This record gives sequence, structure tokens and C-alpha cells, in this order.
Amino acid sequence: MISPEAYAKIRRCRRNGLSKKKTAQLLGMSRNTIKRYWDGAHLPDEKKNYPAQVESEQKEKVMAALEKYFQENQTIGKQRVNAKTAWQSIRETYVVGESTVRRYVKELKGKNPEGFIPLSFEPGEMMQVDWCEIKVVIQGNTWKVPLFCAALPYSYSIFAMIMPNMKMPCLLEAHVEAFQFFSGVTERVLYDNMRTIVFSGSGKHAIKQERFKLLEAHYVFDSVFANAEAGWEKGGVENLCSLIRQVAFTPMPRGQNLKEIQEHVLKECLGYNERPSIGYLH
Repeated sequence: MISPEAYAKIRRCRRNGLSKKKTAQLLGMSRNTIKRYWDGAHLPDEKKNYPAQVESEQKEKVMAALEKYFQENQTIGKQRVNAKTAWQSIRETYVVGESTVRRYVKELKGKNPEGFIPLSFEPGEMMQVDWCEIKVVIQGNTWKVPLFCAALPYSYSIFAMIMPNMKMPCLLEAHVEAFQFFSGVTERVLYDNMRTIVFSGSGKHAIKQERFKLLEAHYVFDSVFANAEAGWEKGGVENLCSLIRQVAFTPMPRGQNLKEIQEHVLKECLGYNERPSIGYLH
């Protein structure tokens, strides 16, 4: 067992990017001690004989408490509950580290991704997508065009692409462009049951179009569909289209063709993404 001060030093070294070996040398501790307290799975006031992993019976109780926590907090609108707040909620009842809770939360998502969508996300975990229509001015004439919108709710980065229509080929192309823009593919993508993708049903009962399944398989991501009348699940998507209208289409952009206007849109998205995180899409 170590003191809280020593524990804090270990955690600061980890946060500052030091290796376990370097931390052990710097603090004069054994590497086994550094390893035990490195990721927060163990706290300084734990008894030495407490098992490294929570026993199966204990794990079931913790998992049930976590599931209950997220279910009870789903109706709070856009208050951002996550693994950290869940751990803070149950740590007085269960002796369990924050990193262990994060692992359990990930397991819960894997078991029921459609019904378990906390309002805060990890890096690379989720991209949210929606369609909308916007107006642009091309060669002096006003046109209404479809707009593909995407956002990363962890960083609040946005992407938008003007498309000829909202049919499947354009949807597939827009996904590829979004993945390239964000420099990677997230584990999951959240949709508002758009009919381009959903053949029938909604939410966890949605049946996907066959061509869309190929996109999923090739880029290795899981699609999640928001349940009907559950706007809290959509997070930033609920306001994403209005945000992009403000960022890139107010006032209406003008150009000689759609290519010029799309370049303007990407420039505005990049400018928005470089600003400090605002904590929500508004």
C-alpha cells in the first residue's frame, strides 16, 4: 500500500507521458508498484489482499449498478453522463477502480449498443451522421441542395459535403469522404433511421440495406440507429444541421459551381474544428 501523495505522483507521471520504467526510476519505486497503480485500477487505500480483478459475483453487481445508472440518467436531456460519472456514482458502494468501470461500460455497450448510448464518448468511438437541405447561390441563382453532415461527439469536429441527391451512391461516397476528412473510421456510426440506409423498422429493430452492409464490412464499423422519440440518444446530431448552416451557409455561399461552394464549406468546417472545444453542438 502506498500513500495518496505517492499515488498522485504516479498518476501525474502517466498523464505527462512518462514510461513506467522512467516513473519507477524517478520516484524510487519498484516497477511492480508502478504497474499496480498506473491506470487507476487500484487505489492507495485498498487492502493488500484485495484481488486484482473483481470476482465474478462482484462484477455482476457492479455491471448491474452501471446499467441501472445509465438507464436512470437517460432522461436528463443532454447532461453528459459517461464512464467517469458512473464510477463516481458507485465507488462509495463498490471498491472498484475507474479503469475497471470503463472496461465494464465498454462491455455493456458491446452487449447492447442500440440500447446503451451514453451521452459522452471516447476518442474514435462514435461518428454521428444526418442529411439536410440547404440553399446556395450558383451563378446568381438560388438552389436547394442536399447536404451530408457528420460530427465526432468526442472532439465536436464537424464535416459537411454537398451531394447531388440523398440516394445510396451519394451516401456511400460521403461516408468515404468523411472518413478521409477525419483521418480514420470510428468504431460506430449513429444514424437517425435515415431511409437511405434502413430498409424497414427503426432503432434496434432496423433492417439495413444490403449495399450499406458492404460499406460497414469494408470499413469495419458498426451502425447504430436512434430509437424513435429518443432525441437524447442523438447527441450532437439533433442540432448538427443547424450548426453547419450557421458555420458554413450563413450568409448563403456564392460561387460559379458546386465545387467552389464545397471548397468554402470544407474551409469553414476546418476553421470551426480548430477552435477550442465548446462541449456540445449548438
